[in-house]
Amino acid sequence: MDRYIRMGRTVLPVALATILLLVMGCSVGPKYVRPPVESPPAYKEIPQAAAKGSEFWRTTQPRDGTKRGNWWRVYNDPQLNELEEKASSSSQEIAAAADSFLAARALVREARSQYFPTVTANPSILNSRPSPGQFGGLQTGSSSGAGLTVKSYTDYSLPFDASWEPDFWGRIRSTVRANTYAAQASAADLENVRLTVQAELAVDYYELRAQDSLKELFDSTVIAY
Repeated sequence: MDRYIRMGRTVLPVALATILLLVMGCSVGPKYVRPPVESPPAYKEIPQAAAKGSEFWRTTQPRDGTKRGNWWRVYNDPQLNELEEKASSSSQEIAAAADSFLAARALVREARSQYFPTVTANPSILNSRPSPGQFGGLQTGSSSGAGLTVKSYTDYSLPFDASWEPDFWGRIRSTVRANTYAAQASAADLENVRLTVQAELAVDYYELRAQDSLKELFDSTVIAY
């Protein structure tokens, strides 16, 4: 009998440790693996580029989320600077992209909050005062109810609930990772929209200035003739 007891004490911790490792190693869905892309060993443009002394092909590194700053100030045009500032603060396209980015960032915070326990509380205070008519059929103001004292009662309630879900299967980690990537894409969209609005304004501004110059040239030509 003692032998079986000793054997059970030895096997039980090992079995629990094995089950715990198996559970912690589980994850929802397979891990993403980047598909292989077959690329040629060389391009025909490389010898030509080498002959001209220029660099070879390089891997692109997109930086859509990088802030471009006030790039239009290189033109040193006060009127363009003023228009760009107004467009950056009043454009509805930029405002919509900014709201989408804030919503995506809020989803990341909401997903990360599932790592921690959740505690909810619903406190309440109830003040009650029974009527004199509830005691032996006595009515308020009757002579038989003289000297009857009615007291008030106050009930305090503080119910709370606590819950926590361990992330054994990786569902919360996958949700946080997906929402983080979505927030990064939303930030890149915001910067791209801002750059597009600013660039369109600069192009339209200088096209208008060019038309004004052509009009001045036409008017001076008419006067000269």
